[in-house]
Amino acid sequence: MVRLAKIQKEKGYEDAAISWFNLAARWGDTDAIRELQSWGKSVPKADLLLEQEYRDAIAKQKAAEAWGDAAYQIGKALGGGSGGSTSSYSSTSNNEVECTSDYNCGVGYKCVKAPLKSRGVCMKSVDEHGLQQYNLPDSNSIGPNLDLDGECTFDTDCPIGFKCDPNYKTCIKK
Repeated sequence: MVRLAKIQKEKGYEDAAISWFNLAARWGDTDAIRELQSWGKSVPKADLLLEQEYRDAIAKQKAAEAWGDAAYQIGKALGGGSGGSTSSYSSTSNNEVECTSDYNCGVGYKCVKAPLKSRGVCMKSVDEHGLQQYNLPDSNSIGPNLDLDGECTFDTDCPIGFKCDPNYKTCIKK
């Protein structure tokens, strides 16, 4: 698009060149943006690029959900149960990583979110004894945490050696 626009500019077809530069700028092309700015023209938003990135993100999310469903079925076939039938508790990691789902965290970690929040932090998944659990990411972790009550309200709601985090309403290993 930019090469065609430059050729049209050289041949004196300014309107056609500007049209192609505008289209290329909508795809986020920096050469097209510079050309439009050098002519004093307004630069359109990179809406076509953003739309493509949005479509790519949706495709990645669907692939992650399909991977999670397949992993669940494999685990079930191997006798692993549902992977989420027992209560799991979390221990904060040294490097708190922000997440939107378990897929951002990796095996052995969960995306722990406060009630009604879509973002949380990755925490190590442990059992009631503090032993790390290596559960696969859960496709239900995508989206906001709709559990208004959470896992706990007070430290007494948690096993010995754990405390109730008031923000995330989950039991955290001390």
